[in-house]
Amino acid sequence: MALTPNVVANAPILSSWGNEIRNRSVQVFASAAERTSQWPSPPEGAPSYLVDTPGVTWVYSSSTWRPSAARGVPVAPALTTAGMTPTDSTVVDVPGLSVTFNALAGRYYRYTVCGHFVGTVATTDSIRLRVTNSGGTAIASWDHWVLFTNVGTLFTVVATELIAAAGSTTRKVRVARQTGTGTVQVFSDATRPATLIVEEIGAP
Repeated sequence: MALTPNVVANAPILSSWGNEIRNRSVQVFASAAERTSQWPSPPEGAPSYLVDTPGVTWVYSSSTWRPSAARGVPVAPALTTAGMTPTDSTVVDVPGLSVTFNALAGRYYRYTVCGHFVGTVATTDSIRLRVTNSGGTAIASWDHWVLFTNVGTLFTVVATELIAAAGSTTRKVRVARQTGTGTVQVFSDATRPATLIVEEIGAP
């Protein structure tokens, strides 16, 4: 009777039966980087678990790893502490708040933007925050009054989008003064970062 070869930890599985077992069982990795290094070509539907993302299982689908039951699991977070140059009525990007992810068609994605905005003229000026596509077309927008001159005001805005076309998708944050005469900006620094988090939250 032929002996079954041993499967050694962290070594390639060279037998067809071993690959079948691996591809249909939940593989545990310390991080996404380790998973990519040790399992560079998983099959469609393969499951995995990351120690640094506790409580979440992942499934390989449409050439990318996705939360198996996405409910508030970030798929593309961005954080900036760099701040930005103030703008008037000209719509500009917020530096550092742009993410590109591999979207699935027919899935809902949630965009959460947090940070502080600042304006130079109070009570008459307002700022418009936008989540846009790569070309600058708004997916959602929100207006906020500048209540205090040159004082950071905390904001959190949330939007949901049903993605129609699968593939590489970019979403970014843009701002401009909506009313008034002064300048506005999204303010951020080391202790008050601004963030954009993209989450896949399910299907209709």
